[in-house]
Amino acid sequence: MEAGLDPLPRPNDDDGERPQAEEDTLLLQKIIALLSADVQQLLNRSQDRKEALNTYITDIQLAIEEGRNRLRTLENDNEDLEDDERRLRSGVNDLQDELRDALASGEPVGATLLIQDIVKRQAELAEVQTRLLVTSELVRSFEDALVPLEERLEAILANRDALLAGVRVVDLPGVEDLGLLEVISGRARLRRR
Repeated sequence: MEAGLDPLPRPNDDDGERPQAEEDTLLLQKIIALLSADVQQLLNRSQDRKEALNTYITDIQLAIEEGRNRLRTLENDNEDLEDDERRLRSGVNDLQDELRDALASGEPVGATLLIQDIVKRQAELAEVQTRLLVTSELVRSFEDALVPLEERLEAILANRDALLAGVRVVDLPGVEDLGLLEVISGRARLRRR
């Protein structure tokens, strides 16, 4: 269980297996829960701040690794689905051309068979397009969730001592003049000494 986070519900299918899209959604929920966690509150509630922070860091690292692995798989799946979509669309277009030719030449039996093939291929195309839509949205969601999680991990690691000490840094006008903060990539951070 993540450091102080409530476990996520994990409903099962009848056969004990969950569809991959559901697994992806659960992983995204885990990432969002890690991002939503109030680190100060998490540490304040803990008997051992260091252990709680280490657990939280480990949970983030594991979620990033799992998310990056899943993102790579989804991107590969997306490419395969795009290839399938192009192939099926081309096949449907070819069948439609053949149907026009069959109808123009007065071949009703050939036209009937072609219509059946077109309907079958259109159904396959619709299924691939739906899977492509879902996969594309999952890719976007993982990209959108992983970047801030990686930034959070970087910020926690850079400010580990302050978090363990329970120090809160407030960005007030003139605080830069004290030399306690440094700006890295447009973000104020505690200066390391």
